Amino acid sequence: MDFAVDVNEIIFQMEIYDQIWYTRQIPEKGRHSQKAVELVKEIIGRLEDIPDGCAECFPFETIDELKSKYFQD
Repeated sequence: MDFAVDVNEIIFQMEIYDQIWYTRQIPEKGRHSQKAVELVKEIIGRLEDIPDGCAECFPFETIDELKSKYFQD
C-alpha cells in the first residue's frame, strides 16, 4: 500500500511540473511538455522493472493510465 501511495505522489508532482513546463515552453503539438513525456517514459520503465512476485501489487493500472494520458497525443 505504501508503494502505491509513493508512486501516486511522484506522478502527482510530475503532473504539476508538466503544467509549469508546458506553460513556459508551449509545445507546438501535444498536451504535455517534452520533459514530462520523457519523465513518464522513465517512470514506466522503472515500474515495469518491478519483479512480478505479487500481481496484486504490480502497478498495471498505473502504467496503462500513464501510457494513455501521455502517449495518445
